[in-house]
Order: sequence, then structure tokens, then C-alpha cells
Amino acid sequence: MTDAERNLRMVAKALHAELHLDHYWADVKINGIEYRVSHSRIDRLDASASTCIQNFDMPWEERIASTLLLLHYEPSLFNLWRTRPGKFFAI
Repeated sequence: MTDAERNLRMVAKALHAELHLDHYWADVKINGIEYRVSHSRIDRLDASASTCIQNFDMPWEERIASTLLLLHYEPSLFNLWRTRPGKFFAI
């Protein structure tokens, strides 16, 4: 198991996210809103809304873990990402 996968598992456990490593995505519920986070896309499941995220030069596990943490600490970032797809906003 790589460090990136270990870190993703740790983040998923802390946020009670359901990992689907064979399909490269995770499901998480934040403030009552369900998201599906993959290495390049975020889907808001209750509103049929989605956006893409920038493809950083890092392992896909780290991209998912970073996105999960950002959504956890600032859920409004999803709306910023939707208005400017492909851009990655930090808090």
C-alpha cells in the first residue's frame, strides 16, 4: 500500500466516507449533502450537479483526499468550483 492510499484511507475513515478504490471514487455526506468525489470530478448527488477539478501532478488518491478535506471544512467551495470548472480554490 502506497503512502497516498494510506492517507486516503485515513481521511475517509475520519470523514466517514465510503471508498470505492476499484472505481477510483469516494462517497461522503457533508452537512446533509451527499457528494461523490473522484480524481477529476465532484458530483453533488442530491442536486444532480457536478463539476471537475484540476488534475494536479499528484497521485489520484491524494487528489481525492484533498478534495474530501476541502469539502469538509468549506462546503461552499463546491459552488465556486461549479462557476469555474477546472480551477482549484483553497480556503
